[in-house]
Amino acid sequence: MNEKIFSLDPRRNSHRGSVLDDRVAAEIMTSRVLTVSSDWPVEALAVFFKEHRISGAPVIDGSGRLAGVVSLTDVVRQRLDDDFYRPPEQFSSREQRRDAGEQRNHSLRVADIMSTDVYDVTMNTPLHKVAAIMVKANIHRVLVTHDKKVVGIISSLDMLRQEVS
Repeated sequence: MNEKIFSLDPRRNSHRGSVLDDRVAAEIMTSRVLTVSSDWPVEALAVFFKEHRISGAPVIDGSGRLAGVVSLTDVVRQRLDDDFYRPPEQFSSREQRRDAGEQRNHSLRVADIMSTDVYDVTMNTPLHKVAAIMVKANIHRVLVTHDKKVVGIISSLDMLRQEVS
């Protein structure tokens, strides 16, 4: 698997003053991280997101290693790419189109739609640097790691809460 792990050394990079300067990742991260398995069907993933009211999660492979990250956007993008842009004339009926989509969706796994580009920070990374990563990479969550293991997660909503509190 061609996975990329992007890390930020909190001792590097200059910054401008921010209300986030005095806080670090460990102070706001969610330490109870819900993970999903790379071999889950996409349909089970969608149910998991809905039940837990989350929009993304780290993906763990069969050996318990961090394999990537998956989001609700990945689920929707997969549906749009396969169904929305497919010309209706490829199907003889609306039922055939629906059946083709259902058959394909039951065979898709999390590994098929997840991103292997994982952005992580340390527990001591200043929040202004966490925010910079999220903005630059256009992502909504950053994993907090220690010794290559996920110990927390910070979402864009977590960051917004810091600004308004």
